[in-house]
Formats: sequence, C-alpha cells, structure tokens
Amino acid sequence: MIPRPNPSPLVTVSGLAFLGALLLAWSLSTYGPAMGQTGLHNIAAAESLLSGEPLVTSRGELFTLWPPLMPLLFALVHQLGLHYSLTAGILNVLAYFTLLLCTGLLAWKLSGSHLVAVLAQLTILAAPPLFRSMCHVVTEPLFLALVMAGALSTTHYASSGRQRWLLLAALAFALAALQRHVGFVLTLATAVALLLPTGREVGFAHRARSSALFAFAASLPPGIWTLRSLARVGELAGVRPEADTTLAQNGMRAARTLADWVAPELWAPAWRAGLCAGLLLAVLLGLRQLLLPPPSAGFQATCCRSPWPTSHS
Repeated sequence: MIPRPNPSPLVTVSGLAFLGALLLAWSLSTYGPAMGQTGLHNIAAAESLLSGEPLVTSRGELFTLWPPLMPLLFALVHQLGLHYSLTAGILNVLAYFTLLLCTGLLAWKLSGSHLVAVLAQLTILAAPPLFRSMCHVVTEPLFLALVMAGALSTTHYASSGRQRWLLLAALAFALAALQRHVGFVLTLATAVALLLPTGREVGFAHRARSSALFAFAASLPPGIWTLRSLARVGELAGVRPEADTTLAQNGMRAARTLADWVAPELWAPAWRAGLCAGLLLAVLLGLRQLLLPPPSAGFQATCCRSPWPTSHS
C-alpha cells in the first residue's frame, strides 16, 4: 500500500498564525496598546519628522538611541489619518502574525514534520512575556518578525540557491537593523553562515560572493543611519545613560523571564507538564529527523511532496 502524500503545512501553519493575530487584535481593541518611554520617544520622533524638523525624542534630544524605522512607519501611516496608538496596534498584529507564520514554516522546513511546526507555533502562542511585549508600543515585535522572516529566507536560499531568497533575507535583516541596533550582529552572523558549505554543490568562491552581496545589501541602509549618528553625537548608537542594574541582576531577570515563558505561576500544573512534554517531544522528533538516513528517491517522489521549490523548479 502506497502511503498518502503529506498535505501542505501552509493551511495549518497559516491558521494558527491567524488565530494568534486574532487574539492579539482582540486584546488591543479591548484595552489598547500600553505606552512606555520607548513609544513616547518614537511618537515624538514621528511628529518632528512630519513637521519638517530633525528626529528628536520626547525630551527634545536627537533621536539616536534607536534606529529610525519605527518613527518612519508611524509618520507614514499617520499621513493616512490613523492615530499613533492604532498604528502601533496594527503593526504589532501584523508582526505577531508574521512571527508565528515564519516560525511554523521554518520548523517545517528544517524538520519536515507537521507536529514540530505546530509545536513551535504553540510555544510562541503560550509565551506570556512575548504576548505582553506585543501589547506594548515597543520596537521588539516588528524586530522579531523581521528576524524570523530573514531566517526563513536564508534557509530557503541555502537549499534552493535562488538569488531572490538571498535578497529577501538581506532586506529583512536590513529592516531589522533599522528597528534595533542588535540587527547588525545578526547580519554579521548570517554573512558568516553563508560561507559554510550546504547540501548544494557550490564552491567557496560562489559562497563568498553570496556572503559579500548579502552583507553589503543588509548593512547599507543601517550603516548610513549609523554614520549619521556618529556625525551628530560622536557615537555609533547614541549616548546611553549608565545602567541602573548590574550584570548579575540582569542575568537573574533573564532567568525569571525564561521561567515565566515556559511555566508561569498562574498556569495549572497539568498544563505546565503538558507543555514541557510537548517541547521534549518536539526536540526528540527533531533529533530523530536529523539522525535517520534520508529516504530513497522513489519514496520521496511518492510520499514526501514538499511545498518548497527545488533548485530545478
């Protein structure tokens, strides 16, 4: 008996991403996005941009602590007549949908398993710290969505060799670096990863050219902004005040956040145990997928129909 072909994961993955976006949209429409210092500074920068002045914060200082993508989007959408809080809510909903969608597709791409893709999305849906961040006017939601989109495009380029996926990855990481300065680190790491050999039979010279093209395209827009900050205030990322917490305190805060991510105190013990068991199962399935020998070409042709194009399609 010939097994039935695997159905495309796009329906399941897109459905879960749409469900998460609906939950976030309901929360934001009921209570509105929370506004903090970061949101106020970005709105003030958008207001100064619309008035024809240089980008400044709510304290009247030059806008150099953050890259300019968020105030640019605020100013652009405000021209359509939408309030800043509504704009932030729409951006966060779109970012949450993109994050969930790209996470599911990337998990499917790497594992070939529907279950792993669904568990990866459920991990994000069941993460209270992430959902709280999505309910605030901050830079993290859009940054995370752009990073996941860039990671998915990079993985797709590594397997197919199509130039458009490399350019899409460069665009995503360039926008991520224009949203948060740490995006530069991800650009550097991806450029190094592109030098490593993949399953495709290409030489080092070809990989080096691809890496150089990616690094140039992804670094050019944020690089221009960084040079602007250097010329204005003499700092690559602005003048930041001293931290009011020590490195040890930040480490403890990170540990508490990770604990809250997978097992917040308000959850029932059975739900916590179920989530932990699901995560363990996902890890085991991923290891099984990596350790098993690849199936024969005939089996792949009949049973493993993938939604991803190959380099020959």
